[in-house]
Amino acid sequence: MQVKHLLLPSRKSRDHEVLSEVCFWAGIDVTRIEPGDETQLPRGCIIGNTAVRGGTTFCRKMAEALGGTALEPADDFLSALSRVYTNRAIALTSLAEARRINKPQFVKPVNDKHFLAGVYASGEHLPDTKTGDEIAVLVSDPVTWRCEYRTFVLDRNVITSSSYGLPDGHQQTEHEHAEALAFTDSVLSDLSVILPKAVVLDVGWIEGSGWSVVEANTVTMSGIYDCEPLAVIDVLVHGIAG
Repeated sequence: MQVKHLLLPSRKSRDHEVLSEVCFWAGIDVTRIEPGDETQLPRGCIIGNTAVRGGTTFCRKMAEALGGTALEPADDFLSALSRVYTNRAIALTSLAEARRINKPQFVKPVNDKHFLAGVYASGEHLPDTKTGDEIAVLVSDPVTWRCEYRTFVLDRNVITSSSYGLPDGHQQTEHEHAEALAFTDSVLSDLSVILPKAVVLDVGWIEGSGWSVVEANTVTMSGIYDCEPLAVIDVLVHGIAG
């Protein structure tokens, strides 16, 4: 089914401006939804012809209005993934349990941005949140990423990709990008790796370990970086399922 609509929050961002511009030339209607108006869909919007892009709350509300759900990777995707692909120890736990850690670890909220992900010297340095300590977090060994790449994936195929998070002085090469895509393809070809139909998969090179999965992200809620915008929309339209 052809993409006919793109629904965006009213808040402006670089990604939203880029997507809006390519939609203009592609003949895709763009509608900015004001806060509180998430149930007011433009005429003709249905699952299959409508792409959604925005923050967590916005996308979940728009998915509900469309009669579906936003496809999101499982909370335990990273912690259940083979170390062959992660090259580091990763555990899914609660923020309460993470506060007991007595060594430096990378800690990241699984859902929403309850606090800033990063390396904390110990659990007692983790911040308080508005939602308490029962939220799920991922705890992993601190590593140094030489480079990172974002891939938009549909039906286990990379549709578009770009680098991001490159350290100062790092020069991306076509060879490096090709290696990143080859590693991504190896992950996607492993059917034991469970992923939604449409997803963002980030990969990168860990110093001393090699190519590794950074994380999987919800496609409707992910930044596009320098990925091809129209190709991103082709994936976004599959990010909500009935």
